[in-house]
Amino acid sequence: MASRLMHETADAIEDVRKTLRTCLSDPEFMIRRIEIGIASDAEISEAGAVLRQDQQWTRGRAVLIDSGLYGPSLDPDEFATIAPLDRDASSEISVVAFEALSR
Repeated sequence: MASRLMHETADAIEDVRKTLRTCLSDPEFMIRRIEIGIASDAEISEAGAVLRQDQQWTRGRAVLIDSGLYGPSLDPDEFATIAPLDRDASSEISVVAFEALSR
């Protein structure tokens, strides 16, 4: 599911990049964009570069998830029910939290 979400996000970013490319190459849209004073060519190019990096990162993360190189381990303890603690056990909470984080 995570992989599919990352692929869909990368596809959505690609669609935005295509729209920005159209903004830079369509003469009629360029004239309208200049008349109303929205983003300059440089700003659109910069946004495209940032989106390209985001798209590559997202697609790369999806590939890592697909190959099993990235993601949580399927440890059944991750989904275990946690027993409520006594209010007097507040000093033990930090020890338990530290142990969980140091695994």
